[in-house]
Amino acid sequence: MEKNIKIVKIKEKEYYKQKISSALFMFSIMFIPLALWALFFFGINLKSILYSFQKIDISGNVSWVGFANYSEFLSTTFGSNTSLVIRSLLNSVKWWGINVLVSTPLYLAFAYYIFLNFWCSKFFRICAMIPTMISGLIFSMLFQKTLNTSIAYVMQTLGQGTINFFTDPEWALPINIFYSLWSGMTTALIIIPNAMKNATPEIIEAADMDGANIYTKFWYIVLPAMMPTQITSWITGIAGMFMASYNLVTFYMYTAPESIWTLGYYFTAKVMTSSNQVDYPAMAAAGFCLTIFASVVTLIAKHFLLKFQERFE
Repeated sequence: MEKNIKIVKIKEKEYYKQKISSALFMFSIMFIPLALWALFFFGINLKSILYSFQKIDISGNVSWVGFANYSEFLSTTFGSNTSLVIRSLLNSVKWWGINVLVSTPLYLAFAYYIFLNFWCSKFFRICAMIPTMISGLIFSMLFQKTLNTSIAYVMQTLGQGTINFFTDPEWALPINIFYSLWSGMTTALIIIPNAMKNATPEIIEAADMDGANIYTKFWYIVLPAMMPTQITSWITGIAGMFMASYNLVTFYMYTAPESIWTLGYYFTAKVMTSSNQVDYPAMAAAGFCLTIFASVVTLIAKHFLLKFQERFE
């Protein structure tokens, strides 16, 4: 009996030693990324949170005002007139929605073409890599100059008049969205074809033997295999859309037409054009409110997108 008790105690000690060693191992792996996350998230944002409860005058004097900045932001945002914040929010949603509706089928089509290794697929991939082969700043300048010189000259000869594609209200948003689609294709044509490889060659060969065409293979085999990657891309896109300025800073610095401002560009322009700390508390309160809003929207979208993913499994 005593021998059995000793054996049980030894096993219990070994079990706890394994648990402790596993916990120490996980802690040693996660310590550095968690420490960096705490430093760069809480360390930076804590000051912004404190700003949101303060007022700073021109002389730099600080006073605590409670939730006054929050109430001021909400009253100006949801007042009788549509504020710049609301317009920027709607532009962010519009920009993301158009990108998704246009880019998703486009990227999937090109990625599937590359996945099947059709004729000139490598050439198409090289063309998509051009935005990353050249410096982003240089490439955006070439794109801007080409449109406003060569393309504008052709349109002028056709009787369209003098056009600046980046300031014209009719052209500014479509041109910027087109550039986003092209510059984003590089990442898509790296990630999506690799995700499609989850549909193994054995499964594809079996479908070929059953007489499946390329459309059937895509819908019933390839798309379900890469859907987790696509869903993750949509979720991260929703999370980032509220703070994304897309290419507005690259093309305009802080002089973009207000009709195409996004939320990310709104805060960027406000910070870039602010000469002192007087405006920081109001912007901090606005940023905190919009962070809560973005978090709620992202979690709701994640729930429904994961439900949508289950239909393909």
